[in-house]
Amino acid sequence: MKKTTIYLMALCMIVFSACTNQQKENNGPLPVADFEKEYPEKDLLVSEHADVEYVRLETTDEVLLDGIASLYLSVTDRFIVTNNMKEGRIFVFNRQGKHLHNFMRKGQSGEEFVFANRVRVDDKAEEIFVLDTRNKVLVYTLDGKFKRVLDIPKGMKADDLWNYDDEWLLSYDSYNLDRGDLPCAEQPFFLLSKKDGSVKRIEVNAKDRIGPRIYFEQNGQKAVMSVSFNYIYKNGDEFVLSELGNDTVFMLKQGKVSPLLVRTPGSKAKEVRSMMSAPLKLGDYIGVAEAPKKLELENTKFATKDVFLNLKTGEGCILGLKDDVNFVEPTGIRHSNERVEAPKNHILWMPDTDRLFQWKEEGKLKGKLAEMLEGMSEDDNPILIIYKFH
Repeated sequence: MKKTTIYLMALCMIVFSACTNQQKENNGPLPVADFEKEYPEKDLLVSEHADVEYVRLETTDEVLLDGIASLYLSVTDRFIVTNNMKEGRIFVFNRQGKHLHNFMRKGQSGEEFVFANRVRVDDKAEEIFVLDTRNKVLVYTLDGKFKRVLDIPKGMKADDLWNYDDEWLLSYDSYNLDRGDLPCAEQPFFLLSKKDGSVKRIEVNAKDRIGPRIYFEQNGQKAVMSVSFNYIYKNGDEFVLSELGNDTVFMLKQGKVSPLLVRTPGSKAKEVRSMMSAPLKLGDYIGVAEAPKKLELENTKFATKDVFLNLKTGEGCILGLKDDVNFVEPTGIRHSNERVEAPKNHILWMPDTDRLFQWKEEGKLKGKLAEMLEGMSEDDNPILIIYKFH
């Protein structure tokens, strides 16, 4: 598989948000993520909790995905869409992996995008929405014909993009975030009309906001590193909203906002403000992670902690998602869909083809996944593995 090497100045991590004294609708206490507590470790076996589907993405001379296309998937009941970010080419497959269209509309004209931060597909309308770094959303047909542009209003900056429903996209306003004393909106989450670009703010309030940028000096030079935070996590019709410096995570569902959980200690209770987010939700379970807004220069890492909570019982654990269906020995897999749009209670995983061949040679793979590699080469597009949790 042809790969594009991309040097990222960001480290992927997850964050979280809001207030600590709210209650559920049934007046019971909200689950608490205590990041100073030691939680037990727990493995979740795929064989016991999920069905597995495999989609081999068609390969042709012009349909070759780069090494990070797996991070930006949009999967619906009908389509699989992704893009080669550096090149700017967008690929459309059907749900069985057959290539339907690909197009490249990267450029400077009013009908093109400079850089695609997000690419989403509307299954029903058969439209593709591209969030451009020029703070606008370009709308195309599935085969790349330009339809319209949605300009983000002045004084706002769209930092994410998700399908909310047939009429609206959901985004996050990062305007003036990490810009010193400049004012930020106190309601950062907003809906963007798919038709005309009109905006509706979501009633999740956030004061004293902090953003993902870390400023530091190294070898006498000023530098900045941006942690790749996840403000919004989509699980079907559920949207988990995380504002980095707040202490409550919220749920947006069918137009209603409600608190999901709180954290302790709070963001302001520490010497260095901490950031928090929810990178995963499966049924009644939710994963949350926290990190101080401080870079450990000696190893260029962020000191992260995470916990997986049962939203009904409040019980927590450190979760390891283990695939014992495709691997001889249960093997941990990436279990966060920070940028991926998928159906409810689904997790997507698309390991590079050459890595699959390596695992097979080492005798680690079994079952259908191992069988599917027969007749493939290491240069082929990857196999999309879809875990559908019960």
